[in-house]
Amino acid sequence: MNACPRRLRDTEAIVNHIHQLATGRTWDLMFAVRAMSPEAASVVVEHGSEDSIANDVEWPLIVEQGGLGVAYREADGLSYRIRQDFDADADDHDADPIQWVARVEIANLHAQTLKRILDAWQPGRHG
Repeated sequence: MNACPRRLRDTEAIVNHIHQLATGRTWDLMFAVRAMSPEAASVVVEHGSEDSIANDVEWPLIVEQGGLGVAYREADGLSYRIRQDFDADADDHDADPIQWVARVEIANLHAQTLKRILDAWQPGRHG
């Protein structure tokens, strides 16, 4: 994550912090690759409802709620580029306020998904 653009680091840190408060886990949820068993995939298909990029936070939580184990492994070497920059040496959009707005909107999708799940776990607690 340290090599990623600041707008990703800053917005993802918020979502990851909320997840840590809820679960005690220090996972990077928004920049991840998923591997799952057929059983976990079945839980996601049966119980998942998030059809946006925010399924990053939904899937591990509903799989665990379905009684299956979840695990996390950090990886080094993932890089980030938006489609328009695949041939560029680096992302240089941190100076663009619209790119920041887009990242805040994506982080908000994740936060709203976390809130929906947390509210279902403890109704009324998270107002």
